[in-house]
Amino acid sequence: MGTTEAADEAIGRGHILNIYHININCRDLDRSEKFYEQLGFRTVARFAERCANLDRGLGFNGREEPTKSRAVFMKLGLGQGVPETVLDLCEWEDPAAEGEASGLLNYGVPRIALRVDDIEAIVARLKAQGIKFFSEPQTITTLERKPRFACFKDPDGVILELVQP
Repeated sequence: MGTTEAADEAIGRGHILNIYHININCRDLDRSEKFYEQLGFRTVARFAERCANLDRGLGFNGREEPTKSRAVFMKLGLGQGVPETVLDLCEWEDPAAEGEASGLLNYGVPRIALRVDDIEAIVARLKAQGIKFFSEPQTITTLERKPRFACFKDPDGVILELVQP
């Protein structure tokens, strides 16, 4: 079977199932890991990478030495048939990450929304731990379900949103 026939046969077989993980670059991996632990995430794996295959797959082409990074996978979820959310926190050491987190009016990922079951209780708990919110929880009155939400930033400026549908 030729390449074209194999590609034609594969069409319709594969499906995107869900999000595998969300990658967040951070300036200080230890600080970010502690922050996300406050939100209920738990660390399930640690990585120290210097891998040419990773570099090729991520598009780091033409470097003499492989990139160097540290990362953790963190999971959030209670199980009970609901897929867990996985964060991939990564601190790039060589080359170092640069710039700022994307803002609400920038292209890219402006915020990450996390579903909650009791927004008032969670906001109160996180405030007691020193997390600063943009405002008190707000209600979207233009939607039928009237969801409540509150936003704040992680240590590197990534906007996180708590949503109670």
